[in-house]
Amino acid sequence: MRYSICIGITLILISMLSAVTALADEAAYLHVSGEAELLVPADQAELRIGVQSDGSTADAALDANSRVMKKVEESLQRVGLEKGDYSTARFQLSPRWSPRPRNAPAGWRPQIVGFSVSNSFAVKTGKIELLGKVIEAASDAGANDIGQIVFALADSRAHRQQAIQTATSNAMVDAKTLAAASGVTLRGISDIALGQTAQTPARPLARGVMMSMEANAAPPIVAPDDLTVRASVSIRYLIED
Repeated sequence: MRYSICIGITLILISMLSAVTALADEAAYLHVSGEAELLVPADQAELRIGVQSDGSTADAALDANSRVMKKVEESLQRVGLEKGDYSTARFQLSPRWSPRPRNAPAGWRPQIVGFSVSNSFAVKTGKIELLGKVIEAASDAGANDIGQIVFALADSRAHRQQAIQTATSNAMVDAKTLAAASGVTLRGISDIALGQTAQTPARPLARGVMMSMEANAAPPIVAPDDLTVRASVSIRYLIED
């Protein structure tokens, strides 16, 4: 008797699962996708400002570099940057070797003829309006290695979320339009998926351009482009006639 009851329950469960599967196979769906592209003004900039110094000894190279770097730091603060806007990015002390002569004798070995010191600040700030003055002041203070400016968003996630919301709204509007045009009713969302999200950075300002601007009497004008934030979503709706 116990075996008969178990077999009966199993058959009922199989029948129920078959019915659910059949209903799922017969369900009708509407697929839509939505995209969004936001143009957002850059509100943060990154810039490398460095000094390279040479000396006959390591101490001489270090001393020369330290004196210029101090002037550069003072110039950054003088135009409006704070210590939180920059930090030491790279420091390197390396020997300079004698070049190999054209007719080097057997057993020739290079000799240390001096030392080089490279030191740089990584500037990361939201004070984009000061960049022209920063470049000019650093150059006047003795900086001889100014890298590219890269523009970014201080809170990129907030703009990403806005793009996702806009893409989702676009998809839902399209779904309602399609349903009305085809005479079907939206029963609800079956599933929703986030597609690719991306942020296209503004074109960096090349070092050569900045160095040419540094020769001008007036501070260079630095105007960043807008950044593009993209998002896409796909939604599947259950529908009925």
